[in-house]
Amino acid sequence: MDSVALVSLSEPSDELRDLLGWLGDEPSLRGRLTPVEHAPLPGTLGPWLEAIAVAVGPGGVAAVLASTVITWLRNRHSDVTVRIEAPDGSVVEVDAKRVRSLEAARLVAEAERISRSLEPPAIEGQSQGES
Repeated sequence: MDSVALVSLSEPSDELRDLLGWLGDEPSLRGRLTPVEHAPLPGTLGPWLEAIAVAVGPGGVAAVLASTVITWLRNRHSDVTVRIEAPDGSVVEVDAKRVRSLEAARLVAEAERISRSLEPPAIEGQSQGES
């Protein structure tokens, strides 16, 4: 069974729609993304994207999400910060400025750290990889 992680930006921004596009381009994330929109503010034409709900579960989805977010951040020219709330309520924040300064080995380690934080806890008596 999949759990839901919420991806948002520390500051409301149209950049979240861009991130939604990047995530939607990943084949293993297609069908797992749900835009979470906030009601339109007075005087605006429509709702604004508040977060992206991502169904995470077995099969490496968390790893794909983490690596895609890091790749997206490395391509930002602003100092945007992505906030990922794991299904257990824990939060990981990653900012573009920090990610751009990391060398390749540290980028892999950062992606693994984020991925581990999103993985559902193992069920007692069940080995990793089983569902």
